[in-house]
Amino acid sequence: MNGKIKIAHVISQFNYGGAEVLLRELFHSEGFRDRLDSDLIIGNSRRQELVPQIEGLVQHIYSYDIYSGKFPFEYIKMLQLIRKNKYEIVHVHLPLMGWLVAFAKKLCPKTIFIYTEHNLFTHHHRLHYYMNGLTYGMYDSIISCGYEVFYTLEKVQKSWFYKTNNHIALINGINTDKFAFELKQPNEQRKLVVGLVAMFRRQKRIDRWVEVAEAVHKKSDKVRFLLIGADYEEEKIKEMVKEKKLKEVIEMPGQLHDTVASFKQMDVFLMTSDFEGLPLSLLEAMSSGCVPVVSNVGGIKQLEFEGFGYKFDDFDADQIADKIIQFTENYEDFANQSQKAHDFVLKNYSLKNQVNKTLELYDMLLRARKENKKNP
Repeated sequence: MNGKIKIAHVISQFNYGGAEVLLRELFHSEGFRDRLDSDLIIGNSRRQELVPQIEGLVQHIYSYDIYSGKFPFEYIKMLQLIRKNKYEIVHVHLPLMGWLVAFAKKLCPKTIFIYTEHNLFTHHHRLHYYMNGLTYGMYDSIISCGYEVFYTLEKVQKSWFYKTNNHIALINGINTDKFAFELKQPNEQRKLVVGLVAMFRRQKRIDRWVEVAEAVHKKSDKVRFLLIGADYEEEKIKEMVKEKKLKEVIEMPGQLHDTVASFKQMDVFLMTSDFEGLPLSLLEAMSSGCVPVVSNVGGIKQLEFEGFGYKFDDFDADQIADKIIQFTENYEDFANQSQKAHDFVLKNYSLKNQVNKTLELYDMLLRARKENKKNP
């Protein structure tokens, strides 16, 4: 034994979503490498683009076809693996795996089970609500990724049959060294670049993002748009851009793996989501110096923009467009907002703090389990 904690992180998929990127960064952190012997268990073997980026950082990577017609057999194989490997901790991410792995606790009574809620699940289908209510109480601890998620979960669990155990808010953080500050200084010779990095899914409301681009384009020629991402709604968005004759206005390079370079190209980070947890892409963009213009939903509500950026409660494409155009009227003020956005993330949302808090939780739960054994 090397004194490290034997742990499995279980996740539905491992591509470029927020939860997956966060887990990748945690695996890369010095704290995780020094304190944990980590395995990664992935439920969807066809969606694991990030796997090459963590090879050598985890002990083993296991993939299953939970999302296929092989579900019953793959699910049983996964449960057998968890039982066989005798992990001290199993830490689960994302809803489907959260529901499925909860039942493994019956097979592994000595193992501590933790689930992280990465989003505001109340906006999902009612099935999510009921399944969360059924399974959350099986976990030894529930982590919410932000305060808004935490308060929402505390409120709705009152109507659940099971109550959550040891529920805490453990705030998302990012690697501020990786997403280093670069002062944004658009000027009369260079257009303001409004961008987004996202998975093209319904909650992101990319259609609204395109509507803002259209509204800006009708009023100003000092702004261009950069829309980076892919996934389920990609073709729908491309068709919308074509119909609105915005192909020369909105650049769509697809899914880019170098998000650091992507944020360097942007001045404003525009996010028009219906709901969010605490989006890492927003924090990464702000750390890089992008000024945020974002819908005031979910975990974004806890971000207190003082002297920079813009949050909107109700979507109004023309009103948002006017705010973006204002940035082109005072470039000195815009540069000041860029600096303030970076300073805000640096002070409040570092990955190092999240790593330390996560390890403290693991240690606390293991100590409590040991004490319970001594005093049954």
